[in-house]
Amino acid sequence: MIGQSPVGSQGKTRKGINAEKPGAYSLAVRARPNVLDPGDEVRVEVFVSGYGMIDGPKLVFYPSPEFVEFGKSTVTSGIVVEGTTAYFGGDPRHPDENGFTLVLVAATPADASGERLSMFSDRPGVAPSPVPQVLAETVQRNPPVLVNLATRKSVRPGTHWMHFVLTYFNGEVWVSTTTTAEFTVRTFIQRHEPWAWALGITATVCSLLGFLLQVLG
Repeated sequence: MIGQSPVGSQGKTRKGINAEKPGAYSLAVRARPNVLDPGDEVRVEVFVSGYGMIDGPKLVFYPSPEFVEFGKSTVTSGIVVEGTTAYFGGDPRHPDENGFTLVLVAATPADASGERLSMFSDRPGVAPSPVPQVLAETVQRNPPVLVNLATRKSVRPGTHWMHFVLTYFNGEVWVSTTTTAEFTVRTFIQRHEPWAWALGITATVCSLLGFLLQVLG
C-alpha cells in the first residue's frame, strides 16, 4: 500500500533525475477476462507509466453501448486515507453511453510542508533511482483506476473494444495518448463446444451407418 510509510513523511513529489523536465506518460490497461460470454463481468485495471512534469491530467474512456450494462458497471479512482496510511480507491461511480471522464488530481491532505501525495508522486519507500517509479504504475491495494464492466446478455458475439484517452500538460504542451482494450464474446457454438463436438460426431456416425446400410442393402 501507499501507506506502508506514514502519510506526510516521504515520496509526495517527483524527486528523481530530470523530474522537472517535460513529462511523458502512457496508458497501460489490463483486462480480465478478455474472452467472455454475454452477461459476464470484466475487470479493467488502468495504469499510467512515465515520469516528469504533468499537470491537469484527465482520463476519458468510451465503452461500446451495445457491449456494456451501464447501470451495473462502476468506475473507481482516487486516494483513500485511513489514519497514517493511504491507498487507491474511493466511491464507485457509474459510466454512461456518452463516455466517462476522470480528472486524475486526487491527493492526500497537505502535510506540514504543504506537500501532497498524488498518483504521480514518487512511490514512497523506494530509494532514489535513475529510473524512478510513480505510484500510478503500481497497485496500492487497488489499481489507480478500476473499471468493473457488466456486459449485456444481448451482446453480439465477436470482438468489442474500449478506448482510453489520457490528456495532460507536460510543462510545455498539451499531450494525448491512447490505448484500447479488446474483448472477444464467444458464439453459441463456442460456449457449448463439447455438445457441438458430440453432435458432430453423432451426425458423422449416422451418416456412415446410412452409407453402410445402402451399400449392404
